[in-house]
Amino acid sequence: LFAAVAIAWVILDQLTKWWAVARLDGPTDEIIGSLRFTLVENRGSAFSLGTGFGTWIAVLAIILFSTTESSQSPSHRINRILLFALSLVSIVVNAIAVSAIVFRLTEYGITPNRMAVLISNLLIFTNLILVSTRLFKAIKNENAMEEVNLSIAKFLPLYSLWTAIVVFAFPVLFGFK
Repeated sequence: LFAAVAIAWVILDQLTKWWAVARLDGPTDEIIGSLRFTLVENRGSAFSLGTGFGTWIAVLAIILFSTTESSQSPSHRINRILLFALSLVSIVVNAIAVSAIVFRLTEYGITPNRMAVLISNLLIFTNLILVSTRLFKAIKNENAMEEVNLSIAKFLPLYSLWTAIVVFAFPVLFGFK
């Protein structure tokens, strides 16, 4: 039942997106009388706060769910090695992303979006490093998998705090630009 509802929801979501792109010509279209629809693209998640972070969020989610499963079956050492490799690759790619963001900051100046993206990336980068070190320990010690889950969970309040700062303080700090 859950799978059927989820599939129906995804199909409905895709159909409404297709309809909006196909039918809405300009930034705002009148539908009936004063009823207007505005076509807006959201390339991120959560009001575009997650723009560009889908990969990192997915990597952390994969690691979290995989370690939860691995902690229940400690004999799967190869699983932990693969998760460690995944986290290392993510660190390298995230380091490249951070360097590109720093380049944009130095080249084009500070904007609210660049600052939000930089600090968000640094938070994720730090979390990935912490998770990687815990996964490395878990390769040797089967009982260390719980530490991996905790290292992800301990960052959730930091992500929430940063989101609140971006949503509520950034408009004031940057003069609502």
